[in-house]
Amino acid sequence: MIELLIFDVDGTLTDGSIIHSNNGDELKAFDVKDGLAIASWTKKLGKKVAIITGRTSKVVEKRSAELQISHLFQGVDNKDDIVEEILKEESLTWKNVAAIGDDLNDYKMLKKAGLSFSPNN
Repeated sequence: MIELLIFDVDGTLTDGSIIHSNNGDELKAFDVKDGLAIASWTKKLGKKVAIITGRTSKVVEKRSAELQISHLFQGVDNKDDIVEEILKEESLTWKNVAAIGDDLNDYKMLKKAGLSFSPNN
């Protein structure tokens, strides 16, 4: 049974665009429907969510806090090592994981997950 959803950010929770303002702020567009689904997963079903991303962004930190995501890791190259830490902490196995990613640094994590998904692009 899936107990933990793991998301990459750019290209999965967003359309992959990274916009920089004149002030140097990084902007990303998150889909409100994804947020509703994540909130339902955690609040109504009592399940866990992790965001593990290769980039570091304050806007991802803010979105994660808004959705009360229990595990946020940014600036990560080897995502499956981070997943191993989460699995130990939550007493879960890879079979309990559904992961979505779209890049080479997601590959090992996607191969190990009980369910894995990639956007069709």
